[in-house]
Amino acid sequence: MNPFYKRTAPGTDRIIGTVREKERSPLIAAFLSLFFTGLGQWYCGEPLRAVVLFLLRFLPIVFIPFIPFADRGNHALFVAVAMGLASIVIWFAAPVDAFFLARRRSVPPGGTNSLPAYVLFALISAAAIAAAAAMAAAMYRPHIQGNDSMEPLIRKGDILLVSRFMRDLPSPGSVVVYRDDRGTPTARVMAGVKDRVAHSGSMIAVNGDFLLMGIYSDIEVKRLRLENSEQLFYEVNNARKYPVRAASGSGRLAKYRGPSAPAGEGRIFVADDNRLQREWLSSIPTAALTGRVEGILWGGSWRRALVRPFLEVQ
Repeated sequence: MNPFYKRTAPGTDRIIGTVREKERSPLIAAFLSLFFTGLGQWYCGEPLRAVVLFLLRFLPIVFIPFIPFADRGNHALFVAVAMGLASIVIWFAAPVDAFFLARRRSVPPGGTNSLPAYVLFALISAAAIAAAAAMAAAMYRPHIQGNDSMEPLIRKGDILLVSRFMRDLPSPGSVVVYRDDRGTPTARVMAGVKDRVAHSGSMIAVNGDFLLMGIYSDIEVKRLRLENSEQLFYEVNNARKYPVRAASGSGRLAKYRGPSAPAGEGRIFVADDNRLQREWLSSIPTAALTGRVEGILWGGSWRRALVRPFLEVQ
């Protein structure tokens, strides 16, 4: 046995040759990394490992605000959730790694293994994570659906992911959140600012042409996690296909012969997916828009989680 080596309790000193080292407490290391990702690794004498773990948690969060600027098509829901989950996984993995690292590690005092170094790393990591989280919250927010106006796809109580940033007016087929005297309802955009819109029964005509409406196949209904019924139809708008609840629907009607009207200056037409209600088509001012719905984060079960508000028509 080496006469210069003596194992002691955590937190006490031991001498190897002429170098005094200090053992690390696994619990302290784990708690440090829980509150400041990477700090437990730094406490164990692994500053490079600490920085890598911090970046693995920080970078996914800081990427989220830039998703709207990317050509993400209809996949912002999945990208944002994936980035958030990646950061959370690192957040909880870091304390576990620090715990086991401390059980087999002792470090010499001074230099990077000092209280000022620990405090500086903690302050920088906390400030960076807080700033990244604030940027992500400025771009995306959760929204709870307050009524059944968007059934059958979006139901009352569903938690939606809403993008606050909109470079342009949402295109037809998109689901939006807006402000009015009822609060912040959701609805689907039916047409552009200059388009003329009318409706006959449960069908909508844009510039004199009825939007295609039809019946889902059993396979499509199962894929959308819906329940088939006599009131379930699909509608296609701007190459986007989504379910509607209606009294009747037929894709055979092509032309609308009645009068139609524009939404008005600075306004757009929006409609509810649930068309069994008395008033489901209306115009709203574009200034009232507060965000675009990217999809359902949670619909009450794993079966109805991460559902997009429409499907792209191939």
